[in-house]
Amino acid sequence: MVVEGKRPTNWCIPAVFACFCFWPIGICALISANDANKAADAGDYVFADSKARTARNCVIAAFVFGIICVIITIIARAAQLESDSSHVHHGN
Repeated sequence: MVVEGKRPTNWCIPAVFACFCFWPIGICALISANDANKAADAGDYVFADSKARTARNCVIAAFVFGIICVIITIIARAAQLESDSSHVHHGN
């Protein structure tokens, strides 16, 4: 089905970067962005817009999850370092 309209935003490049933040969601973003581009190339702008929105949401989710993972890792590492340093001080 071909529907006339405006070509949606291309989310392929942000989706690639999303893979570096949180790859499982980034892969979904890549697939959705690719589907959006194929649909837009075929002229189905309604489906393309839907897939572009899905890609955008996945990109945002991947960045958020990636930031959360980094924060959790930093906190866990700081707690581990604190624990290691307290064992050293008690050993003297």
